[in-house]
Amino acid sequence: MLPQGTSIIDTSALDNLTARLNAIASAEGEICADIQDAINEGAEFIEYQAQYLTDQFNNLAIVKLLLTLPTDLDSLLTWVGNLATYLVSPAYQVYLNTVATLTALSTAATNFIAACNNVKNAATQCSITVPSIVIVIPTP
Repeated sequence: MLPQGTSIIDTSALDNLTARLNAIASAEGEICADIQDAINEGAEFIEYQAQYLTDQFNNLAIVKLLLTLPTDLDSLLTWVGNLATYLVSPAYQVYLNTVATLTALSTAATNFIAACNNVKNAATQCSITVPSIVIVIPTP
């Protein structure tokens, strides 16, 4: 189990695919099937990870609202303050880390799509399809 607030997304797989595409684009000859396989693999990785992170983000979005505490009763305020300190704040940190991880995935995806387009332009004899990938970074 990962410590609370740490990322489970490792973009190195996507980074490796990006490097693989860049190497194919600069290689002699054209390897159409390898190009399309790398593009498809990268697109599937991005879509899976983006959906996972979006689900996590949506599950944690309510936490930010709970950080605003009521001010009417002193005892309730103390209890809610403890709840926020010991439960909500750590959960909110996970939320913030999820946003940061989504941003990192978006950056890796942008690099991957650029490599896809570069190899598509270099491999003129191949019929390459670069999928449309959309990553939405939700706002609370």
